[in-house]
Amino acid sequence: GIVNRHYLAPRAVSQEEMNSYMRGGEWQLAERYTSMTKLIFFTFWYCSIYPGGFFLCALALFLNYFSDRFNLMRTWMQLPKLGPHISSFSRRYFFTMAISAMSLASSYSWAGFPYDNLCEKDTLEGHDDDNIDDNVFGNYVGTWDAVIADGSGSVEVTVSEGDTSYKFCQQSLYWYGKGFNFPAIPF
Repeated sequence: GIVNRHYLAPRAVSQEEMNSYMRGGEWQLAERYTSMTKLIFFTFWYCSIYPGGFFLCALALFLNYFSDRFNLMRTWMQLPKLGPHISSFSRRYFFTMAISAMSLASSYSWAGFPYDNLCEKDTLEGHDDDNIDDNVFGNYVGTWDAVIADGSGSVEVTVSEGDTSYKFCQQSLYWYGKGFNFPAIPF
């Protein structure tokens, strides 16, 4: 970089040696393009979980653009002309597939909402698990005092007949036990 151009190049003994100091560092367009498409794809894939990723991706692309522009104009060596084939292929095919994957993953994520691991039971008194006996849990209908986890107080909870009860279940975004559902519709 700077040391080669401003210190070593003027002190070179031959023209070839001076040209080698002025040439600049090697770089690959494919590497820079892959880094950009990777950022965009992961932002699209995880946008339903973390929408703030769009701002982080925009910031990362902004910083990459200015650092690559500086390096391209001042420190990197010139590469042979490649043409617009890589960028047109990426615009036409990759970004179309990335937006399709974003909409598909987001639809399944919002339809199934697998972030709470709760599934609705059929009835309040009856357990739909065959290996659990109803007598172990007793009857939940009534008014109860629930103690707050840190012990700072209690809350009165009233459970009526016909209230919806929930159980722990392992949720899957794509498989609801009945086969692969397409399109993603809340169950």
